[in-house]
Amino acid sequence: MPWLDVIKGFLSAFASLIKDIPVWAKSILVFGIFAVLTVVLLANLHQLIVYEVEVLENARGGAARQYTIEHLTTGRQSRTDDSGYTKLLLPITLFTPQRNEMIVRKPVVNVGEAPPRLRFRFSSNVWQSAIVPFSIVCDFDRSACELERPGDYPDVEQIEGRTGKSLWESIVGVVQAQSLPPAGVAVPTLETLVHFARDSGYTEIRLSGLQLTRSYCEGPGRCPASLYADVEWNGVKLLFDGIEGASSDRSLTVNEKGAVREDLIFGLENGMLGPVNALRVSLYPQGGSFRGAQQMAKAAPVAMPPVDVLEGEVRLGQTEQAPPRSVRGVVSATLDLRVFPGQPGRGFEVRIASGPRGVVAEKRDVLNRMPPLSFGPQPLVALLRPPLDPKGSWSLVVGARDDKTGRVQTLFSEGEASRLRVWLAQAAPARLGPLDAKEFAVVKLPLAVDEVGRVRTAAR
Repeated sequence: MPWLDVIKGFLSAFASLIKDIPVWAKSILVFGIFAVLTVVLLANLHQLIVYEVEVLENARGGAARQYTIEHLTTGRQSRTDDSGYTKLLLPITLFTPQRNEMIVRKPVVNVGEAPPRLRFRFSSNVWQSAIVPFSIVCDFDRSACELERPGDYPDVEQIEGRTGKSLWESIVGVVQAQSLPPAGVAVPTLETLVHFARDSGYTEIRLSGLQLTRSYCEGPGRCPASLYADVEWNGVKLLFDGIEGASSDRSLTVNEKGAVREDLIFGLENGMLGPVNALRVSLYPQGGSFRGAQQMAKAAPVAMPPVDVLEGEVRLGQTEQAPPRSVRGVVSATLDLRVFPGQPGRGFEVRIASGPRGVVAEKRDVLNRMPPLSFGPQPLVALLRPPLDPKGSWSLVVGARDDKTGRVQTLFSEGEASRLRVWLAQAAPARLGPLDAKEFAVVKLPLAVDEVGRVRTAAR
């Protein structure tokens, strides 16, 4: 082989060069060579690649405002800005395989509905810290993502087929999967609700004045530089845009005295609020601490214990909310909510099933796989609804989907809802699949808007 001949020639030339020099000089030369190789190895042992990703979309109804990107190899997630741009920071070593697989998700626009997602696989040829920009074009109708201009990105190459994992990565993935909590419910972010939930209305929930106790932060390496939150509502974990730990687009930064600089803000559709709601917020450490202790990056955030858990009640129609209770006595906060009403006179849903989550979800899946029913120009879709109180049942409601935005309108006037319920009950049993027409009912939401725009709260 030619490369073997080259190596043999180099070794022969090197041996003849050092043959006549003293032993002590040979020792110094060999030691110097090993020192240089060691420095080079250590310098390249831990590097950081910054993938600057731009997501473009071929879409009939217009591109989404934001996308979520999940790097499957490391579990890291990032959300793009409104122009589809984001950065993925990935630590690498000399032994890290640079075959990448990532998921591109559209924003969640309907409660309980998994967001559209596409898979993109690529390899890179970077062995030291670098910034690698590239753009991909995603077509959710064709279920494909491709490099925008393949020839313009010398360090990135699109690959087909499943990206392989090592045995160690597979074992770690199994362990992490076993440690994950029960599945929650996908919900839109506050930013999405502002743009798409004018029909149903939404409520902004804010935890402000977050403060860690001085005694906690005085411990060595205990006060985290930032926090992220997991939110449970009426006993159900909320997955904002369908991902873990995404209750806010930004981290909650903590100063040296334990004060959190930002408020924790999230929004919920008004249809998810009962008269009295149970709120549970778990605050987890993220990043290093002000005392220099570093935490390992993790693919499954729930593996680390929370700094604290805040529990409280959110009561509709009450001007001032009681502050949440600290389970560990570490974090204090105040609780406020602001209601943004939907369209006047539309406060009724058509419920077509209720019961345990698994049973209701199975009925939804069967119904949505069948040829869609149409009540007017738009097709009907079944959506999950979480309980309105911790001891309540899950329900299945029906609504009309907008083809352009993907948004499903589930709120109707009382007359519209009654006509839809009767029309569904008269449909042929074969068209209803697993549904029982005797379960169909028109339900008035606890938080509704009357014809003149006043917010009405149902009695407890």
